[in-house]
Amino acid sequence: MRLAFVARFPTLPFWDFLGVVQFGVLLRDHGLIAPGFVWAELNPGAPLLLSILFRLPADPVAIARIATAVATGLVGGLPFLLWRRAVAYRWRLLAGLLLALWPGQVFFSGVVAQDNWVLLPVVALAALAVAQFVARDSPRPVVAGLLYVAAVATRQDMMVVLLPLLFPAAIRNARSRRRSARTLILVVAAGLATLLAHRYLATGRLALTTESGALSLSGSFMPGSAAGGWVDSRAFATALHPESAAKTYGSQRVLLGITLAEIRRRPMFHALRVASWPPRLALTSDADNLQWSLSIPQAQPADRQVDAGTFARSWEPLLLWELAIVQGLFVAACVLGIRRRRGAILVLAASVVLKYLIHALMAPVGRAVVPATAIELLAIAAAATEWTGSPARSRAAFIGFALAIACALRATVSPLAAFVVARDSRVLPGVGRFTVRIEGGGSADCRLERGAIMELGPKRATFGTTAKDPLEAAKVSCVLPRLEAPGRVDLILRDPTQAYSPSSRRVTTVTVDGRERARVAMVGQALERLDLGSDFAAAAPVVEIELSPRRDAPTQPLADAPIQFDFARR
Repeated sequence: MRLAFVARFPTLPFWDFLGVVQFGVLLRDHGLIAPGFVWAELNPGAPLLLSILFRLPADPVAIARIATAVATGLVGGLPFLLWRRAVAYRWRLLAGLLLALWPGQVFFSGVVAQDNWVLLPVVALAALAVAQFVARDSPRPVVAGLLYVAAVATRQDMMVVLLPLLFPAAIRNARSRRRSARTLILVVAAGLATLLAHRYLATGRLALTTESGALSLSGSFMPGSAAGGWVDSRAFATALHPESAAKTYGSQRVLLGITLAEIRRRPMFHALRVASWPPRLALTSDADNLQWSLSIPQAQPADRQVDAGTFARSWEPLLLWELAIVQGLFVAACVLGIRRRRGAILVLAASVVLKYLIHALMAPVGRAVVPATAIELLAIAAAATEWTGSPARSRAAFIGFALAIACALRATVSPLAAFVVARDSRVLPGVGRFTVRIEGGGSADCRLERGAIMELGPKRATFGTTAKDPLEAAKVSCVLPRLEAPGRVDLILRDPTQAYSPSSRRVTTVTVDGRERARVAMVGQALERLDLGSDFAAAAPVVEIELSPRRDAPTQPLADAPIQFDFARR
């Protein structure tokens, strides 16, 4: 199924996913300890496996996509095999089919994501823990330890997430518990020491984790992050602390500092936002993942984009119901596990809870909880083993409770998300000066004259007025570098909301060195490109961008009408 899907929609890696491919190519071409920027953001597990496959005479992108689809497709066989002496055939088959036919993952299987590659060791360790609980099989500390280390090598948060599964998978046999525990600790310690040494030899940094942890955390607490879960906070940190720009993923100290400042500034909102993410992720994860495989233009070749978008739109509501039902069954399985004291279900649930807690705090994006959904499917199959000996009334109660949870999630998550997003603030506090890189070379030094900065990126900025002063004009001035003739610079104005109608009552005035260059109404437009001219050789020009109400509508508020700008050479 996965190979058929990626043949129809051959997902192209971009952003972090392209980084995994580049990491693999780096290790293939320059050795296992080759230095590179990818070490700062990614773990070496998946790239190391891909680097071996990249020795085949084929395009690395195609190899990575097909290998990811195959690896995730093999996951369904793990519980079927590992439960053979612990669980009846029908329930082993059910567990395998739940994982194999899981539509959200099938549609995500072509994405070269660490979240996909980590499924193999995660599901194997979880299935092993269930087998040990049910059958009290012979201890397997070496296998359990290696699976744990493999998961950590692929995604570093598994160091915490898999702890509830580690010891149950290795030492359930009471007769050899002490010896198994010693073996497990030695295997895990040796494995983690190997990962530590690997990163140190490649980067000179003695750590098990990447350098992007503080960025993941701070981006989750940034103003404006409530809608998508995360925004890049590096430009904001650089505006407040220019010295932090020297590091690719920002200064850990600075990023943690702005995170704590933001928590102190809006403690009640962030408590609400963090509490809202587990149910939001539990419902929307699979539907959100369609963007990485289908919806975003970079994800598909040009000739597949229309079909991919149509496919994604048709499946999105179905995937919301799919995951709602999975969550309902999982919650019902947890209740059953508590009532009947089924340790196998409870340790699986503990890992799921840890995974959701981590991503409620940092990087709450749908693809991050794909491993949690896989563990949930195992928990559902483990609960199904109780079906045979249960009375009809208990079975009906189980199904009814699961459907009630599914319907409750489906009915409440969207209003909850809207409630939280409506209370978010887009204003970046304390930003007076900032730098915008010019596409094509150079940078503009900008200053906020009036209003508020609402978004900062390396090459763009968004500003406007706030609800406190909706009728005041907002203004930014930027000093551009001098140009050699015949170079020219364009100012690109964008509508960040793409929701303005012909009734919009605002105008953007652009001046260069005090002379008005253009007045742009931006009525029903998403983008306006202005030629700022080429007479910039004598002195650095000063470009002023002012957002103000139109004279014929002085009472129109501007609080919800910011403007985004960037510069480009041509």
